[in-house]
Amino acid sequence: MAQFLSGFEDGSGISVSEETPSGQGGANVRTIVRQRLLNENAPGSWQGLGGLDQIEFATALKDIESDVWEPEGAKEAYYEGAQEAAQLDGEYKQVPTNLHRINSLYYNTNILDEAGVDPDSISTIDDLTAAFDQIASETDATPFAKSISEPWTMLATWESLFLSIAGLEKFRQFTDGDVASVESEVRETFELIQQYSEHFPNDANSIAWPEAAARVGNGDAAFYHNGDFAVGVLLGIDGFEFGDDWNWMTVPGTEDYFLNVMDTFVYPKNTPTPEATQAYCRWCASVEGQEILNSIKGSIPPRSDVPQDEFSGYQVEQMESIADTEAQPLTITFTHAVNPDVSSSLKEAMGTFTSNQNVDEAYTGFRDAFE
Repeated sequence: MAQFLSGFEDGSGISVSEETPSGQGGANVRTIVRQRLLNENAPGSWQGLGGLDQIEFATALKDIESDVWEPEGAKEAYYEGAQEAAQLDGEYKQVPTNLHRINSLYYNTNILDEAGVDPDSISTIDDLTAAFDQIASETDATPFAKSISEPWTMLATWESLFLSIAGLEKFRQFTDGDVASVESEVRETFELIQQYSEHFPNDANSIAWPEAAARVGNGDAAFYHNGDFAVGVLLGIDGFEFGDDWNWMTVPGTEDYFLNVMDTFVYPKNTPTPEATQAYCRWCASVEGQEILNSIKGSIPPRSDVPQDEFSGYQVEQMESIADTEAQPLTITFTHAVNPDVSSSLKEAMGTFTSNQNVDEAYTGFRDAFE
């Protein structure tokens, strides 16, 4: 983020004062913003998670279609999913700066070779299940490195599997709150996670997600899932090379979709710095700004016209992959497709499920999350 802000300051001559609250998922940011808006002391801008994450602030945000999106050619260049996430009440009120993919699996190629598993042959959920079983029987490795100590990591896996089982139309029925119409698919996804939990590490309830990801890198585990935040962990392991020692695939059955999570910035109506805020939002939407930010962050730009030269091999593959997708649905876990209250209730229900494995109770919790 430092180089991204420096690039803005150098190009605009405007200095930025950055405040970095703690708190997973932006909850503390929302608390601070809420208080400052009540005190009529709006920040120049703030970072959110896109989509419905910012719904409570919709009336306090300026429609920036004509001041930001159009001058930067963003409407022509942004992917459809990012444009959807930028809008609140049908108006462009956010600027997505980066994209992460939730529906990706990462694997240790040597372990799959040892187990006799061909990753190219895994095209369905049944194939993935069979691969886990084969790894368990043919190697000493953990088939599926997973941390369940934080419910959001499990919800990310649940929604990726649910997208595969239910398909895009039913996925969106769920995010619209019509859970009853997709009850069988919701239950089937919980039952699949029950089955997969037999292949989790014995200490899955005590390790954090970066440690789970690292086990793929140190040869203790075959697969890992939790979005492409894992890439930074894997790239940081000396001698563990992308393409040779590790690789990725989409969750089987979701290859046509890029399940999105992104950061966004906004333009508050009552900002004390309107000219600087507009300039900053345009920087966020620009080709240059997104090239700097994403090449460092490990994510990919929400614009389709950012040059690939400064990006890693993994990032280039993701940039090429998203261009071939049919749709880029918004994540449930990170409050894009559902509002923060619903997402929090879903995580609470998921936390209970990881403890008691009760599918009936989990389904009821998910259904009631929207009520």
